[in-house]
Amino acid sequence: MNALASTIGIHAEDLHKRFRIDPHGTLFTKIVAWANGWDHSFDLWAVRGISLDVRAGQVVGIVGRNGSGKSTLLRLIAGIYRPSVGQVEIKGRLVSLIDLGSGMQQRMTLRDNIYVQGTLLNMTREMIEEAFDSILEFAELTGYEHLQLFQCSNGMRARLCFSIALHSAPQVLLLDEVFSAGDGWFVKKSQEAMEQLIKSNIAVVQVSHNSDLLRKICDRVLWLEQGSLRMEGDPIQVLDAYEKSCNQPGADPTVLIDRKPHSSYALERRERVLTA
Repeated sequence: MNALASTIGIHAEDLHKRFRIDPHGTLFTKIVAWANGWDHSFDLWAVRGISLDVRAGQVVGIVGRNGSGKSTLLRLIAGIYRPSVGQVEIKGRLVSLIDLGSGMQQRMTLRDNIYVQGTLLNMTREMIEEAFDSILEFAELTGYEHLQLFQCSNGMRARLCFSIALHSAPQVLLLDEVFSAGDGWFVKKSQEAMEQLIKSNIAVVQVSHNSDLLRKICDRVLWLEQGSLRMEGDPIQVLDAYEKSCNQPGADPTVLIDRKPHSSYALERRERVLTA
């Protein structure tokens, strides 16, 4: 694996992610299929051959239609999914905001959830206590710390999660549509806070359908289509091409499906892994 040139950043090389799909949903149908020698399972390739380097101080955006592999790629980088092929190297303190609210407890108060979520983000108790008031203030939840989480709206929860992440001193930050939380004022405040974080030399990967936001904050944009890289480069050029493509009828947004378990592509990938 190539070492990162800087002490903070992301290096992802030739990432592939395959999901094995079995249409026999129940145990009974699985037994019947096995007894009769039926095999209708197939491979679904959500990500194919994506390489990515993000250095400290850079913001890379990812766009694509629904089902193009954006969130799967982010989960591969975060370590939530294991690549079928390829490798990921992260240097620095990683914070991922992919599933907002993951790890939050519905029957616990906001105060307790701040401690739980902060601990999951590798914050020490001292760091949480020092940042506690600021977390509530940024999330516009001062005075609500004794509410239980289920009593809060989705917007309130999302604001709290984002605020905790901001105060966790991230060095590598993964974001998936987090700026959709809250009203226009909170979105603007979040973007300004993100710009301040970027100036402190963190590496950011942002998945979003908000082209205006990506044009403003990104140094580079990747356009994914059917799990593969369609275009990469200057945000304005890539986003203009992407938006033009979205306005054209007949485009297929689905991921690639290989219904032949031993297809030439699968064999080619297997040979590559074995000879690597």
